[in-house]
Amino acid sequence: MTPEPLPNDSSSPLPEVAAGLTDLRALAYGGYSTVYRAWQSSVGREVALKVDHRTLEDERDRRRFLREAQAAGRMSGHPHIVHVYDAGVTPDNHPYMVMELCTGGSYAAKLKAQERLSPENVREVGVKIADALDAAHRAGILHRDVKPANILINRYGVPGLADFGLATVHEASRDTSVTVESLTPAYAAPEVFRLEHPGRAGDIYSLGATLYALLSGRPPRWPEHGSLSPVQLVELHNQPLPRLPQIPESLFRVLAKAMASEPADRYETAAQFRDALAALDLLDTAPSTPHASAAPLPAHSFADRVAADHATANDASGPTSFGRSRHALVLFGVLLGLLISVIALGTFFTLHHLDSNAQSGTAHGVICPIKTKQSSCPTAPQCFSQAGRDDSDFGASVPVNCDTPHSWETFAAAKVPASIATPSYEQLRSNAYVVTMCSNETLSRLVKAPTGWKISLLPPTKAEADAAGNSQALQFRCVAGKDQPSNGSTFDRK
Repeated sequence: MTPEPLPNDSSSPLPEVAAGLTDLRALAYGGYSTVYRAWQSSVGREVALKVDHRTLEDERDRRRFLREAQAAGRMSGHPHIVHVYDAGVTPDNHPYMVMELCTGGSYAAKLKAQERLSPENVREVGVKIADALDAAHRAGILHRDVKPANILINRYGVPGLADFGLATVHEASRDTSVTVESLTPAYAAPEVFRLEHPGRAGDIYSLGATLYALLSGRPPRWPEHGSLSPVQLVELHNQPLPRLPQIPESLFRVLAKAMASEPADRYETAAQFRDALAALDLLDTAPSTPHASAAPLPAHSFADRVAADHATANDASGPTSFGRSRHALVLFGVLLGLLISVIALGTFFTLHHLDSNAQSGTAHGVICPIKTKQSSCPTAPQCFSQAGRDDSDFGASVPVNCDTPHSWETFAAAKVPASIATPSYEQLRSNAYVVTMCSNETLSRLVKAPTGWKISLLPPTKAEADAAGNSQALQFRCVAGKDQPSNGSTFDRK
């Protein structure tokens, strides 16, 4: 977490640090650290001193701090990475780092001041920070918390990537102490919330989201007020990326590819992202032709297209303007007629389908609270008289027809997270993503009154696990029921 500026009336106790740092003044603070402005007398310069609020109580803490300091130190020297000059531990056991003082503030401050950047400025920042990420990735380092608050501006106006506090070193031990809660959800990649192992694609997504925010004023898809629950965070990334009409279409497509929901659909490297940004012709504002490698984008609405045609007709000048306007009006009439026909036919078939369902009294579908490439609801009701685990801790169930008495029914299913090597019951139930999926919050999206329901987890069977060879090819199910067995599907009552 990057510290926020200190309020004018706040104060912070000054830490005891190594000799050579004097004139400490609190500059900013955050949940995990405080940043001070200090004078380094040995070389005669101002520096930033970041002191962690936590103490190094055990070897695990020391290992994490060492990883942070080494990662940051290895990257010092890149023109767009904030330099780290020194690191150590205070006499009262708080880790600290001495860094370059960036007097220009952060891009988060620009967002807070409602200052939006031009496409040209965003491209310039994106190229420089993507190059910094590429250097880090080639050194085997992931940043894992790219966001506007972690892009600082030095005294010369040059942007630099700061705070490798959540960085992971590939060759280091597999310490998974960094959790989802440590990240900034608004800029985190969707795979983070599936608790998959971090990768370079996550940093690329976060940089794309950061550049998008600098253009639009807030993170992509993120609500203007309030926070999101874990289930809502999963759903969020299944929504189309809102277009930004004030920017060139070519820039939007580059950002959309960087923020593709699936890591495999993004740029393979930060260098590719950098080069795609650098190659943009921002003077070309015409809609670009869809490209095979571009991420799928939401289509303009019918009203948007008609408005665009109408605006073109109104802007026309010269002796042909009346003809263009007349042509636009004729086109509008034809399209409007087609739209009315489609709506009428759609309404007829929808009402007919609903009427058929009502007459049959049988559920022909399942209302689904979550639907992504990783998680969904069954397309047809799935009922069980028994659902649990066998002696080997894998799934065991007895499927039955939903019109007969049953105790359990599937309300959600999802791919096994990549962090789980063996998809047994105990491994699944200890995973935060699985717990979020199989929760009362998810169930409450399906039934009017979830009180009194019991929820269970149904892992894949041992035979399925042996046949798949890869746990990520398997699914787990979230099932629910009541003590009194029921007849018929129960998850379409809302």
